[in-house]
Amino acid sequence: VDVDALGNTYVSGFFENPVAFDDILIEGHWGVFLAKYDSIGNVVWVVKGDNTNGEIDEVRASVDKSGNIYLTGDFTNITFDTIHLISSKDQDFFIAKFV
Repeated sequence: VDVDALGNTYVSGFFENPVAFDDILIEGHWGVFLAKYDSIGNVVWVVKGDNTNGEIDEVRASVDKSGNIYLTGDFTNITFDTIHLISSKDQDFFIAKFV
């Protein structure tokens, strides 16, 4: 969990089954998420990363002074939208930047 200068909160984690963030439903199994909440607790958006091999990935979110959000974690196979990452070993790590 991290908070930016405007009071928006960023929460990251993993899920094993479909999960709802207010009215935003994240479908799938075994994935990670990054959710943004505004300063009064409303969900603004949610991004998910699907894990295709059934293992849970660890993720952490942080925000810098300019409002850039960074998501880091470890994975074996993970997909964000059209970007598919495959580890060359048992596990690898990723860094994603959201502006």
